[in-house]
Amino acid sequence: MRGIEKKRERNADRWFYRSFRGRPLPALLLAALLLCGALLATALADNGEKMFLPIVASPPEPGTTGKIVYTINSGTEREIYTMPPDGSGRKRLTENEAVDDMPAWSLDGQLIAFTSDRREAGYYEIYTMLPDGSDVERLTSSQWDDNSPSFSPNGEQIVFASNRSGRFQIFVMNSDGSDQQALTSDAFISGSPDWSSDGQKIVYSSDETGGLDIYMMDPDGSNKTPLTTDPAFDFNPAWSPNGQQIVFTSLRDGDRRIYVMDADGSNQQRLTDFYSDWADWSPDGAKIIFTRRDESAPALNKNGVAAMPPFASDDVGAFFGHRSSAAQENSDLYTMNADGSDQKPLTETAEDREDRGNWGS
Repeated sequence: MRGIEKKRERNADRWFYRSFRGRPLPALLLAALLLCGALLATALADNGEKMFLPIVASPPEPGTTGKIVYTINSGTEREIYTMPPDGSGRKRLTENEAVDDMPAWSLDGQLIAFTSDRREAGYYEIYTMLPDGSDVERLTSSQWDDNSPSFSPNGEQIVFASNRSGRFQIFVMNSDGSDQQALTSDAFISGSPDWSSDGQKIVYSSDETGGLDIYMMDPDGSNKTPLTTDPAFDFNPAWSPNGQQIVFTSLRDGDRRIYVMDADGSNQQRLTDFYSDWADWSPDGAKIIFTRRDESAPALNKNGVAAMPPFASDDVGAFFGHRSSAAQENSDLYTMNADGSDQKPLTETAEDREDRGNWGS
């Protein structure tokens, strides 16, 4: 019997080679699947066993995978929560009288970086924690404002903003808080960094050209390139997972709107027509999560004066601090397709203000 089985296998191999030599790859793959199925069926039939065909799971719907981390401002405290992409089953991760804010996932979903003034009120530092809120570790220690953390794709470094030099600058450090280094010059104000998924670029906001524009640079701080040059403020950029697009917030329409552009700064398009900011991408790039604020909030001029007291109209650094989201505004998290269509609420609570969603894998 063993000799017969070997002969069957040799004959099957010769038939496959003669029939599909030089055929396109899809045909070869299909033939391979058919051959494997035939051999398996033969073996099972010979043994007198029942045959069961494997069940292939359907791929998930676009924008339905991963988990969202975000903040809730109840008016008396600001805490960090997670929830699935459908908005159900939210889970609270932090609970204290401090401000816990600006959460960001590591690419592998194993850590959350955030900023908090829990050690000393008014001074914000970078922390990390596990996805269940445990094992909290402080990474920075300065009596200034360290915020907007973003992990490198391999999780070994974190880029963040800090005004420890007197103005907000972009810094980078190891994920354990060691080796903190400035990437931008204190001659200009820079903030809201985001690391590309391939690890090759960091996108951020800076007033180097006089206004507040979106820039791109290498992870060592070299090759700084402006992507936007509009007279209005552009800020809070976020890379798409494939690195081909950048979503950002702009004041070019009088108040905050979500825009998207190609990674080289071209093809800039507005996605929202209402007061909105803090956008981020789903892991598959099909959806964008963002914050929609109450339409009754005061309108902004191009310098954001009305919504940002007590800052002066020329205080660009206000956009990178924790007071840049006015506490009195009602807000909810929304999602939309990457082209701006199908905008719908993810959270709708009158008593809480959901904000700053970050969509992890």
